[in-house]
Amino acid sequence: MKYTCTFLFFFLTLIGLSGQKQVVCKSGQVIEVDGASNFLASNLESLLAKQTTLTPEIMLKYKSLLEKEKRNRLELLKLERLVAILQYDLERAEKDKRDFYKVKMQTARKDIKECNKQYEELSRNIKDCLTGKKEKSTEISVPAEPVTDSLIAVTAKDPVRELPEKVEDATKQNQKTTEVPKDLSEEMREVAAKQKKDDGFCAVMFKGRDPNTGKKQVVLYPSTLFTFTPEKMKNYFKTRDFMTLSLGLEKLDGAFIFNVEVNFNSRDVMRSYGVIHKSDFLRLEFISGKRVFFKVVDVSEPYLEKETGNTIYEVKYTLNNKQDTGLLRNEYLNSLGIMWSSGFESYPVYDVDFFHRQIKCLNHD
Repeated sequence: MKYTCTFLFFFLTLIGLSGQKQVVCKSGQVIEVDGASNFLASNLESLLAKQTTLTPEIMLKYKSLLEKEKRNRLELLKLERLVAILQYDLERAEKDKRDFYKVKMQTARKDIKECNKQYEELSRNIKDCLTGKKEKSTEISVPAEPVTDSLIAVTAKDPVRELPEKVEDATKQNQKTTEVPKDLSEEMREVAAKQKKDDGFCAVMFKGRDPNTGKKQVVLYPSTLFTFTPEKMKNYFKTRDFMTLSLGLEKLDGAFIFNVEVNFNSRDVMRSYGVIHKSDFLRLEFISGKRVFFKVVDVSEPYLEKETGNTIYEVKYTLNNKQDTGLLRNEYLNSLGIMWSSGFESYPVYDVDFFHRQIKCLNHD
């Protein structure tokens, strides 16, 4: 099993570092991603520029729908990667462990079906938006009152929301023959070039000696690991997510530090979630069922971002057990859980090889 896992990691790493690909949507939107399904660019702005006859109100709706379509397709690509991993493990699993992977695959395919259903609805709504028809939606209208704390409350009595694992049929999507605009590839290359750093796709913030200790240090810019909106709040957060967690790895004298930022689209979230204490923890769970725990190294008071009114939490974590670094290098993520002062909450993660890429970047030094 050790050799097959090593081969799978090597195989997926090659895929992640090799060519880019384009996803052509029904709306005409073309999304370009790298080999690891990370977003590079799209022609969204070009599509907006062509709609010169739309009213400002319709234009905003059109842009919002295109953004939703883009996020839907990006999530689908992540799920395709997850499917490949689950299928690989299922085929090579010992007999007494096959049911474990079968259950995950079964659950995942239900989620894929829902993802595709949302995409079809988005496609219809985009078409209706451009033809002047009233947008069709099964969503409940938003009440005039603001979101109350009771909607987002997380208490110690609440059961942990265990992740709905997600996956996808990797062959039948995005096979449309919509013509790609002639100027698209050049436009995408320009956008992608701005997003790349000197170390390829590794967004390095700092590389050198720590000014306080003089020890060798490499710090990566935070990257979005996942976004999350509770099911009962999705009618309120139609064009944005309630929560975004970004994570950037840091390597100081060979030891890993995990810089976590949690951005809540709410001013009052502290009343419900509370704070994170130094005695609290973070937990990663992998597809294999293995778990890794992190302890808090440093944490600051949550603050309000002036420009957006969002609440920001910033925490530095390190591994409880340094030997668990091997799991981060070789295992595939399933969920991330945070212990808040109000209780524990678990979130699904679809960027399953996030730490593989981050650690590879740190090791380039």
